[in-house]
Amino acid sequence: MFPEAFHLRKATADREQEKYLSAIYYEYFDGEHPARMKACCGALAFKPKAKDGLIRMQARAVKEQGKKRDLSLRVTHEPKDHSPAYAAIRGIPIETDDELSDLLATVAVLEVIEVSSLG
Repeated sequence: MFPEAFHLRKATADREQEKYLSAIYYEYFDGEHPARMKACCGALAFKPKAKDGLIRMQARAVKEQGKKRDLSLRVTHEPKDHSPAYAAIRGIPIETDDELSDLLATVAVLEVIEVSSLG
């Protein structure tokens, strides 16, 4: 897994400092696992490339990894008009915490799948 997937993007001339990680609420969708993952992919605000990966995580495990670093990580379902399944992982430190990123990547991730495998 790639721990850098859990780093907040720094500010650039074109965008502000990222304050949280965007996500899609898997349980929002009905159906069997493959259909849910495909629906999550379709709910993204951008079109992913075939070689991009989708990461499915367990909210409880995310929170537990934050506690190990004395952080209060929150995983929240925040529906938006354009994205009713929108979610966020809040409480990630602005300054990269490599240990937290490693914990999230190795403990909280349930699976990583390539977009092309969704059919």
